[in-house]
Amino acid sequence: MKLKPFHYYSIGFIITVTVGFIYEQYMGFVLGGALYAILMGFIIRIFKINPVEKSIYDRRKKEL
Repeated sequence: MKLKPFHYYSIGFIITVTVGFIYEQYMGFVLGGALYAILMGFIIRIFKINPVEKSIYDRRKKEL
């Protein structure tokens, strides 16, 4: 399992929650986290992204 996409997701989550916290302390934090989770769920579902799937380069290395 590759962890690189999860690092990007966690960085995006931290940025979103920080902006929400700066805007309005507690409700902004909660709403920022919830909206990020919902938005990423829709993006992953629409584009059929599988963050666990190996890249094409890793698959080629294994085949050769």
